[in-house]
Amino acid sequence: KPYDYQLRSAKFAEEAGLNCILAHEMGVGKMVIAAILAKRNEASMSPILFVTKSGLRYNTWMEFVNWSNGEMIPQIIENGNQLPYVEYFPVVIISYDTLRLVRPDVDLDWERLNAAGLIGEEFTNGRTGKKLKKNVIRWDDAVCSQFKSIILDECQMIKNPASSRCRAIKKIASAWQRTGSERPSVMGLSGTPI
Repeated sequence: KPYDYQLRSAKFAEEAGLNCILAHEMGVGKMVIAAILAKRNEASMSPILFVTKSGLRYNTWMEFVNWSNGEMIPQIIENGNQLPYVEYFPVVIISYDTLRLVRPDVDLDWERLNAAGLIGEEFTNGRTGKKLKKNVIRWDDAVCSQFKSIILDECQMIKNPASSRCRAIKKIASAWQRTGSERPSVMGLSGTPI
């Protein structure tokens, strides 16, 4: 059973239109609050993109299964080749590091060269030395605009606006503008002072 403060936090998020930051201390159950919110507001929130640290993906999966009484089974994105199956899974869990793989267009060199029409089959990133292929955008705007909600666990991970993970989140969260779909709600969870 959830604690009273967890229910109050869920009510706060609902009153904020699910656009908020829950900045409780570590260990008080921010992920539990997110799972409670997802279950209570499933019709308006899902499909949900839940972004977390790589090591917390399976813990997140368990929290959603436990707090929804097994009614919300999430999909875990393991690598950049996987697509989200939002028709079957109400929650899609992905790590911050995998975001760069599903949206390589956040790389500044890729964007610049693609805009100039200079990307052939592959090119080498001048800063990292990685080879990027032209057709590696797995999650295009049509895929990203399917999410009604985006929950960022440990949202301090995107504090640097120049980082590729921050640029990937912005690209995914703004896909609705490029496709004419509905704007997603965005919620941050953090126990770290921002």
